Amino acid sequence: MSIRFYAAALTAAMLVASPALAQTKPAPAAAKPAAAAPAAAEEEAGSGAQKKACDAKWKTEKEKTGAKGWKAYFTFMAKCM
Repeated sequence: MSIRFYAAALTAAMLVASPALAQTKPAPAAAKPAAAAPAAAEEEAGSGAQKKACDAKWKTEKEKTGAKGWKAYFTFMAKCM
């Protein structure tokens, strides 16, 4: 069996299990100041742009070094971001 089969089976299992997990009530969140919400939105927008920049850098790094695989990618992204 291929890895795609296992990935699909794992995804399906997670989708089936998630409604059961969603029935439990989450812990109450601490009240946050209203000023924190806009900063979080700006940070998310910045992280998306930062990921795109890192992906472009990864492409050139991969061509330069010949790196392959998820481990090399995530190691590079951890240093980049």
